[in-house]
Amino acid sequence: MKILYFGACDSFSAQFIDKHAKEENSVSIISRREFDKITKPKLKYIWYNYPSDSVNIDRIFSNTKPQHVVFASNLFGDEEWVYDANTNHYLSELLNVLNLAAKYSIDKFIFLSSTEVYKQYDNEIVTENSEIAPTTYKGILSAQAEALVNQVGSMNALKTLILRVGDLYGYKPDEERKDFLNNIIHQLQKLNEITLNKNHKLAPLHINDAIEALFRCDGNTPSSIYNIAGNVQYDAMDIAIAVKKKLNSSASLTLQQGTNQTNKIDSKRIKSELEWGEIYTVEETLANMQISTLVEKDEVLVKQIKKETSNPVLIHLIENVVFFIVMATLSTMFKDHSVLKNVDLMTIYIVSIALFFGIKQSILSIILTFGFYLYGLQFDFGNFINVVLNADTFLKLAQYIFMGVVVGYTVDQFKTNQAQLTIEKEYLDHEYSELKEINDANVMIKHQYEKRLISYKTSLPRLYAITNQLDSLDPEILFSSIIKVLVDVLETDSVSVYSYDNRNGYARLIGAKNEESVFMGKSFKLSDHKELENKLFENDIYIGNQWANGSPAMAGPIYHKGKIIAIILIKSMTFDSLNLYQINLLRTLTSLISSSFIRAYQYEEKVHNEKHLANTEILVTSEFKRLIELKRIDSEQTVARYTLLKLDHTEDPTSYYFKVLNLFRSTDYFGVDSQNRIHVLLGNSTAQDVSFVETRLKDKDIHFELVDMNSLK
Repeated sequence: MKILYFGACDSFSAQFIDKHAKEENSVSIISRREFDKITKPKLKYIWYNYPSDSVNIDRIFSNTKPQHVVFASNLFGDEEWVYDANTNHYLSELLNVLNLAAKYSIDKFIFLSSTEVYKQYDNEIVTENSEIAPTTYKGILSAQAEALVNQVGSMNALKTLILRVGDLYGYKPDEERKDFLNNIIHQLQKLNEITLNKNHKLAPLHINDAIEALFRCDGNTPSSIYNIAGNVQYDAMDIAIAVKKKLNSSASLTLQQGTNQTNKIDSKRIKSELEWGEIYTVEETLANMQISTLVEKDEVLVKQIKKETSNPVLIHLIENVVFFIVMATLSTMFKDHSVLKNVDLMTIYIVSIALFFGIKQSILSIILTFGFYLYGLQFDFGNFINVVLNADTFLKLAQYIFMGVVVGYTVDQFKTNQAQLTIEKEYLDHEYSELKEINDANVMIKHQYEKRLISYKTSLPRLYAITNQLDSLDPEILFSSIIKVLVDVLETDSVSVYSYDNRNGYARLIGAKNEESVFMGKSFKLSDHKELENKLFENDIYIGNQWANGSPAMAGPIYHKGKIIAIILIKSMTFDSLNLYQINLLRTLTSLISSSFIRAYQYEEKVHNEKHLANTEILVTSEFKRLIELKRIDSEQTVARYTLLKLDHTEDPTSYYFKVLNLFRSTDYFGVDSQNRIHVLLGNSTAQDVSFVETRLKDKDIHFELVDMNSLK
């Protein structure tokens, strides 16, 4: 596929190019400035040095014949947009590209907009359907640009896609981008005090996560607009404090009233439709960022300025003359000394200059030294030719020239070769680092797929062997098997399973791997967790923020006859495990489990009268004993706890059952012993919890006895 990208040559576009180049797509980028050494992509691309509103763009469309066009502009990624030359050309550049995209009938036009197009809400979550009412200059331009995209697209039957991107970060500090993180870093380094907007909340989105979302839009996109923003909101002050700590800065931070920017952006649509998810966090990025290079960069810049403002040739000339004066003075002082007069200081001077400064300065030193030598002979200009042609004078001049020119030339050649070797070494180092990064990424991908295809731990035969435990036709055995299957497949120890009562909306704990796996206690009302409830009722996997209170890492519903009967909750997962592969595994497992329950309940309906007393949910003695044994094994392997009550009654079990039915929970089990006395197995209860049951039963004049689970006869 051929892609034409309009935007700055920075880390974002470099990642975009590498992502597509790995898939053997061809990417051409239109920008006024080429990539520098810091941001240059590792893989192949084509760069055109034109503004987006140039007449030459038509020729580029004609030559490249792109299938997709991505318009970002040079402003994309900047935290704030101001009225200047760049923003003045923003809409005209977009309109030019839109018209050309329509002219050449491209397959898809992707426009990177901003979440600042929305109206500011106090507490509401902002979705793609929320009102457009921008309050910032960036939001106003983005809203106008979206209107252009929609109008030109509908007028020319051009397929368009708008991605409203949140607060980007993750640019390299050395490229001097104006994203919110680099803005804070640069201000803390250069100012003694920085002022922050107290009404500004950020929804940070790493550029790698944004690139992944953009990459997923290459295929079928059910919607025409997607929000792409971070799931966690941060106060600008909190991030500034973290950066200040990282820099060990002494700058002070102050808050002031500013434009209200506190929207909570909802990105559920792209997560559900395109299976996109965030991976990177601000904390992790900040911890790994080499901010010290900014200080080093300032020092290098100062050195470069000093080097550019100074004239090295003049400095070397002055040093040469000063050294000559010193050596000539010493030579004059020592000419009558019995020992030191034999030391040829002027030859030493010539050789020293040649060694330090090269052949050009050595020629000057030869001229100065020979002049000093002639001055010592005390000749007059009328006799100059005779003096020069004198054999001793000629040999002395030849000595000076040989020592100065030969040594200077040799030194210059050595420095030239050294400079070439240094350049070659830097080039090879750069190539090596790029190849190493590519190799590391390829090795990581290779190991992941190798692990999935070859390793028994995640191989298809093992997955089949594990999920084969779900083939039982007994619902209770299925409930017992779910936790073990999830722990084995998802490689996590924080699994719990809750039954769900559609009548009152309560989820009640059936079992959990350990105490740490329990989510919000033994029961909770699903409607108290709106995001979780909405996702489960959509029969989809919920991806939460496991570091936030009241949110599991993942959750999935078990459906039967169009209703939720159970909820699988993964309380926490390691960072490496929380990926799309594991999400798809959970989605597959919930589908398998739901299918197993459909078969089990269908079978249960057919044999219901054999297992239960007529027209009741009271298990016969043999089935009740089997259930108790199953739950006893569960309590040994998980944190599930059960308590057995024997009800005191003389009435017929069937009639007494309907008398006490509403006093117990939907997760409790009824059964009879050999004497037709009703027993109740309390799910998720210990002997200490019986006091609450006792209070409830005594109010209805119901008496019972606490018995051992192994004593049923």
